[in-house]
Amino acid sequence: MYVPLSIRDGEAKQYGGWEVKCELSGQWLAHAIQTVRFTHESLTAFEIPNDLLQTIQDLILDFRVPCVMVTLQHTAEEIKRLAEKEDWIVDIEKLTSLPCQFEQCIVCSPQSLKGVLECKPGEASVFQQPKTQEEVCQLSINIMQVFTHCLEQLSIKPDADIDTTHLSVDVSSPDLFGSIHEDFSLTSEQRLLIVLSNYCYLERHTFLNIAEHFEKHNFQGIEKITQVLFKVIEAVSEELSRLMQCVSSFNKNGALQARLEICALRDTVAVYLTPESKSSFKQAWEALPQLSSGADKKLLEELLNKFKSSMHLQLTYFQAASSTMMKT
Repeated sequence: MYVPLSIRDGEAKQYGGWEVKCELSGQWLAHAIQTVRFTHESLTAFEIPNDLLQTIQDLILDFRVPCVMVTLQHTAEEIKRLAEKEDWIVDIEKLTSLPCQFEQCIVCSPQSLKGVLECKPGEASVFQQPKTQEEVCQLSINIMQVFTHCLEQLSIKPDADIDTTHLSVDVSSPDLFGSIHEDFSLTSEQRLLIVLSNYCYLERHTFLNIAEHFEKHNFQGIEKITQVLFKVIEAVSEELSRLMQCVSSFNKNGALQARLEICALRDTVAVYLTPESKSSFKQAWEALPQLSSGADKKLLEELLNKFKSSMHLQLTYFQAASSTMMKT
């Protein structure tokens, strides 16, 4: 039996058999919402007292709010399992498929909740209560943190537990993610750099795409996305610092690659940096060996400028989006 949110825990005991609340799926709740809405629509055709109709409206809201929460919790559980799907195959952007899979999991949430979030005549917004907004915000933060934790676990997983026998990277190549060969395995340094590339992609692209998608589906609870981004960037920068300090030594190309990634990431999310995340970026930077020559420093500057030039439109949107959200 389902206990509406409007019934306090102490009151629920009066009705018997409701002391332990059963866990209901988002699909079940969505179906229940559709059924109760149909009942309400049918009753409005009759001379039913308004207080009775309002009671049904309250019941609908009692279904809609937990439906959103349960769906987000289920999304977090799905994301926890993404680490099992890491194959360490990198594409031309030096990424694995995990960021894309993560985004797809997130995108499915507002799509499945479209009917639940829409307000039918007389219905209140799911996000009308500050408490609900706070809970949705916290669940959103948790989803982001779950994925960064997945990346963290992959970065520190013992070599024996990772199957990378189908891959190899030529560490003497300027591109640490260079040609792929058979019957070799990735080194721990190369895995760390791959994880770092995935982190950077999250900041430059994925989080923006998620915010845009939530807005498209009227997911008003994500209006606090700025708070989410502050928290996530703090977590990512802290993990980035830890990863850099885990590497016992960098070769020349590895150090250059890591410096480029850190600079690009830091500059991209500059408007979201807090004292804590600034400190983590500083620690990550200081963990890297100094560039040995003026030529390397010049190359780093050229590569960073090339990144900013090629990503100008995205970076401009990022700054505009941050400005808009901060005014909200």
